[in-house]
Amino acid sequence: MANPVLVVKSDTEIPLYVSGDPNWDDQVLILNGSTDQGYAEASEGSPVTASVEWNFPPDSLMMGVYVSQGELNSQDFYSLSIGVDPDSGLMGVTDSVLFGSPTVTYAITGQTEDTVTLTFTDS
Repeated sequence: MANPVLVVKSDTEIPLYVSGDPNWDDQVLILNGSTDQGYAEASEGSPVTASVEWNFPPDSLMMGVYVSQGELNSQDFYSLSIGVDPDSGLMGVTDSVLFGSPTVTYAITGQTEDTVTLTFTDS
């Protein structure tokens, strides 16, 4: 199993911030190839790639991320669990919890066994 990869694309003028879910405190999130940043901004034409080192069999809970809108630490965000869907065998969103009232929504626009791409648009 390769490391799981989440690509966050923005088709909205609202800045999106990708960060690790603090409830996943043992996770070391790799944002755009670096573990040195706590968050990364996705904007039109500038996607964010999130990953973790994964040395285990595929699982439905491999990575936890927040995607917030408008400002870092916004109260309007998605808490997403990323992993392999047991039915399809493809990487995907295995759990999604909405906090606040985001004015953006996402669609899965690409999936492989180790990568999922989410494209965010205005609701």
